[in-house]
Amino acid sequence: MRRGRRYGVILSLVGVGGLVTILGAQPFVGGLIEIGGALGISQYLLIQWLAPFLTEFPETVTVLYWAARSNRGSLAMGNLISSKLNQWTLLVGTIPIVYNVALARFQSIALTQLQISELFLTASQSIYGVVCLLDLQLSSREALTLLALFLVQFFIPPLRLEVSAVYLILAAVELFLTRGRIVIFRQVGQILREYVHKRPQGRTKAWPRRNKKGLRSESRRTSTSGTRRLS
Repeated sequence: MRRGRRYGVILSLVGVGGLVTILGAQPFVGGLIEIGGALGISQYLLIQWLAPFLTEFPETVTVLYWAARSNRGSLAMGNLISSKLNQWTLLVGTIPIVYNVALARFQSIALTQLQISELFLTASQSIYGVVCLLDLQLSSREALTLLALFLVQFFIPPLRLEVSAVYLILAAVELFLTRGRIVIFRQVGQILREYVHKRPQGRTKAWPRRNKKGLRSESRRTSTSGTRRLS
């Protein structure tokens, strides 16, 4: 498939997906709330846990599939990290814009005490996760710690602040223990040197030129043989 046609197909698929998401968001949330009300489930539980789980279920299946393969664990971790980066940058930055557009005026989003505690919990968990990955490894102990603290705050919601404090304390301890094995900054510097500051090599396109007689000639430049002219 040609490059122009391929780009057209990609843009069309993105546009159709965005349109379906816009048209289906309100029926999805409304139906979810109605089902929760009929079953006696609180809206907080539905919006906070069930809706994100359903929307991220395809990604979860992909990550679990990669994690189950011995040579694809890094892909699974990379998928989760990219998703987290998208949620904490693009998604969080878009919410206030959409909110102000809907109100047709500039106004900050007022957070409740529950939302503030949830935000603090999520930030604390993210800090601990980042510290665990500074040595580019995730041990079984660190993974089990993340799972255990998640289960504690899930089944005992009033302990959000306590669990957040535990995340921050563990992050400080982990940072002290791995201070001599932090390699992520060196790896990033190496990647930048190899792929950003390295000049591209290879053949360049031949450009037509005219000689003194007005006839066209071509000059071809390669990375190894220098300049060659064909008249």
